[in-house]
Amino acid sequence: MRGSSFVAHMKAGWILLRMVAVVASSFTTIISTVLPLYLYYSIPANTLYSILGLLLFAAFIVHGLLTHLLNDWADHRSGTDLHSPGILSGGSGVIQSGLLDEESLWQLGKQLLTILSTRSSWISFIRF
Repeated sequence: MRGSSFVAHMKAGWILLRMVAVVASSFTTIISTVLPLYLYYSIPANTLYSILGLLLFAAFIVHGLLTHLLNDWADHRSGTDLHSPGILSGGSGVIQSGLLDEESLWQLGKQLLTILSTRSSWISFIRF
């Protein structure tokens, strides 16, 4: 039974990610950040690739997972999902489909936020 729980959580994570939405909304921002660095500064290619990779990673983790996770939780709690089941609203449906419950979303959101906050604080402290 433990294996099926893992598969259910992976499926819920994939649904929460909403990759098309993340790519559509983050692509322009990421390109508009990296392109001027490429065109107007002499920054080594490996540094530019690192910046691009970091921005893509952040877009998927922060926007794709954390934001969608907490938004689904808040929309479910407030009842928004029940009253606006449109294309751009209604959330991912992981709670409604039974893949995750409200408490699991809340706990995952807090854990991910804690990990990201701790990691970014640590990087800032070490780097600067």
